[in-house]
Amino acid sequence: MPSPRRSAGNGEVGSPKAGTSSGAPLNTWLAQLRRNPVHVRFERREAVTAAGIYLAIALTGFGLLMAISHFRGYHATDVLTRWDSARYLHIAENGYPNHLEYAPDGLPEPSALAFFPMAPA
Repeated sequence: MPSPRRSAGNGEVGSPKAGTSSGAPLNTWLAQLRRNPVHVRFERREAVTAAGIYLAIALTGFGLLMAISHFRGYHATDVLTRWDSARYLHIAENGYPNHLEYAPDGLPEPSALAFFPMAPA
């Protein structure tokens, strides 16, 4: 896109003389391109309110999960050690293994060597 200041006012697009003899359209065009500075304000009360709402929703969901699990006959540790949480706990207690274990058929057993918490998938 050509710069509006590049021309010498000879009637080209973007010059002050394009369309009219005054520089008003150019000034209007430049004013539209300017951005007002963005002011970000931090209200502590709003942040505390948002954090409180988030925690209330999270605790309600967790409590509901525990209540439903209890009534369906599951113990809390069964619910909390599903999926990756058991691997997190094993790595925290024992660290990462330093070798691979193999099944009798020669295939490697599942291992925590390739489990890296917090790594993007």
